[in-house]
Order: sequence, then structure tokens, then C-alpha cells
Amino acid sequence: MIDFKKMGIVARFELFDALRSKLVLLVVGTFAAGSAIGSLIFIKSMQVAEEGARNFLAQQGGLQPADVPIVEIKQRAIKNTFSSLENEGLRDTLLDLSPLAIFYGFAAIYSVPFLVLALSAGSHASDIQSGAARFALFRCSRPTWALGKLLGHFYLLATGLLVAALVSGGLGSYLQPTFESRTWADFLVSSLRALVFGFAYLGIFSGISLMARAPLRARAFSLFTLMALGVAHLYVFSSNSPAAHIRWLLPGTYSLNLWSSQLPALLLSVAALFSLGFLGFSLGAFVFSRRDA
Repeated sequence: MIDFKKMGIVARFELFDALRSKLVLLVVGTFAAGSAIGSLIFIKSMQVAEEGARNFLAQQGGLQPADVPIVEIKQRAIKNTFSSLENEGLRDTLLDLSPLAIFYGFAAIYSVPFLVLALSAGSHASDIQSGAARFALFRCSRPTWALGKLLGHFYLLATGLLVAALVSGGLGSYLQPTFESRTWADFLVSSLRALVFGFAYLGIFSGISLMARAPLRARAFSLFTLMALGVAHLYVFSSNSPAAHIRWLLPGTYSLNLWSSQLPALLLSVAALFSLGFLGFSLGAFVFSRRDA
């Protein structure tokens, strides 16, 4: 039986414990540093590319480089990059975003599984191994405790992604004269996409942690699972495999549709990613329920 009030208490305790153990600072620092370094490299690369494109267009049109509008350069670059996409909803969404927001969004989505692996994969197992879980289980059920810790790390992930969005957007607003205020919303929405995508891995790794019962073993099994999911994704989408139907069990299948402007495709992907996360977590919780804490 799940007690939602106690589940919230466990989640808050997890956040307070993370603050005491400096895990929050590690999360914020990791996300902020990664976002700052990646965004800075991207912005500088874009500036070099824009300068080269401006000089080329100026020569073609017989103009001075300063007379070539930078907006036209960006629009041409974005259209040329995404014009070959078959998914119209995805193409329309990307064409409406700034290049930095697109870079941040994809970087956040594809890096978040590794961040979840490093920061949260051994959380449940650590408390089980140390015996700390027994004190909580005197006051709440096993599902309540396990879900509370999952929720606490979901909050940690959301905090890290929010900080990353603020850092990336701050660099963009400072270094890019054409930065628009509406781009802030694009960064926040991209963080939500990464949060949904990351939950699938958070749930799977938490389930593994409940089964492994030792943090090092949990992280090792989680790393193996992450590698297996990546290999399976490459295999399924690179060939006409008879096992192509397993793509629906792979989180990577739904990553692109998180960008779609078509509501059915977007909602289906969100529901699938949450379902995969809860499925992985539920399997671990089921095994944990049949063992001593």
C-alpha cells in the first residue's frame, strides 16, 4: 500500500540528505559545467561559421560583409540542415528554434542517461547495503520508500536540468547579439524533454538498484544495461532485423518525437518513456518486496 504523504516525506528527506552530503552541489556543478563548456564551444563555432558564411554571401552579392543580415544566414543554415527530415512535425519545430536551443536540447537529452547513471544509479542500493532503509521501513511500506527515493532523485534531475538551461541561456544572451527573449522558453521546454527522457533511465536504474542491493554492483549493472540499450538501438534501426518490434521497448525510439509539434506523437512518446521507467522500477520493486531489507 502506497502512502503518498509519506512518499513525499521520503522524497524531501532525500533532497535534504543530498544537500547535506553535497550531492546537490555535485549535481548543480556537473550540469552547469557541462552546459557552460558545451554552449561556449557551440557559440564560438557558430560565430566562426557565421563569419565565413557572411563573407561568402557578401562576395556572391557584391556587398560588404557587414551589410549581409545575420538572420538570413541563420535561416538558410537551419533550413539546409533540417530540410531532409521526413517528420514534418519535427522539422517544423526545429525550424522555429534558435541553433543554440537546438544544440542544448539534443545535448541534454543524449547526456542525461549518463548523468543519471553517475548520480542516481546506486541510491536505493546504498541505503539497503548500509541498513539505513530499515529505519524508514519501520514507518512506511517498501513501495512508499522506494517511490519516495525515486521522486527525490527526479527532483534532483529536474534541478540540474534547470540550472543547465539557465547557464546555457545566460551565455547565449551575453555572447549573441541576436538572442531573443522567447528563446528562454525554448531552453526550459528542452529541459522538460530531457527530464522526461531521463525518467525512463532513472526508473530502470532505480529498479536495478533495488535488485542489486549494493551500490557498486548496481552501477555496474546499470552501465551494462545502458550499453545494451544503446547497442540494441543501433542494431534495430540500422537494419531490417526480424527483432525490429523490440524498438518499442527502447527509450531512444522516442527521443525525436519529444520535439514533434504533432500532439499525438508527442503524448505517445511521453507516455511510453514514463511507462518504460515505471516498468523497470516496478520489476526491481517486485524483487525487493520478496527479500529482506
